[in-house]
This record gives sequence, structure tokens and C-alpha cells, in this order.
Amino acid sequence: MRLALPRWAGPLAVRSAVFIAVMCCGLAALLGVLVHVSVTDQTVGQARDVALSRLREATESYEAGDPLRRGAGIDPPGLPRRLRELAVSGRRGTMAADYEGHPTMWAA
Repeated sequence: MRLALPRWAGPLAVRSAVFIAVMCCGLAALLGVLVHVSVTDQTVGQARDVALSRLREATESYEAGDPLRRGAGIDPPGLPRRLRELAVSGRRGTMAADYEGHPTMWAA
């Protein structure tokens, strides 16, 4: 003998399946956003480290009287204003900005 399911069991199963599917999609979207933000932060951090390293090399070359590497310059025209003010005050920093239509990591 087979037990009969209550009348509400059918719609409840469908609601449960829809709820689980929606929650899985929401979780997948949330994890995707978290991974994207994490990778972006890591990439920007690495670019900042490289920019500061190149700034140290350019400073040492300039102080030694050697020619500067390509891409290095003294008071370049495209340097962002806030970064220029930071450099004038004697501090170092980095800033990501667009330069000639390309994302650029500046260091001063």
C-alpha cells in the first residue's frame, strides 16, 4: 500500500526547488563579484609596487647623473595634479589615472 502525499506537497516541492535555484544563482553572482574585486585590488597593488620600484630606480639614476629610462621623467606634463602636490611636499605616492586613453599607474 502506498501512502498518499498531502495536497500541499506538490507546490511546496516546486517552491523549494525555485528557492534553491535562486539562492544558488545569487551565491554564484556574489562570489563572482568578490573574486573580481579581489583580483582588481591585487593587480592595482602589484602595479603600485612596480611603479614605486621604477621611481626608486629613476631617482637613483638621476642622482648619479645617468640618463633616465624610457617612461621616466622629471615633472612630466601628464602627471596628475594631486600627485604633483604630494611630490612637491617631499612625499612619495602612486595614483592610477588615464593617460592618452590608457590606464596608467603614476608614481611621484
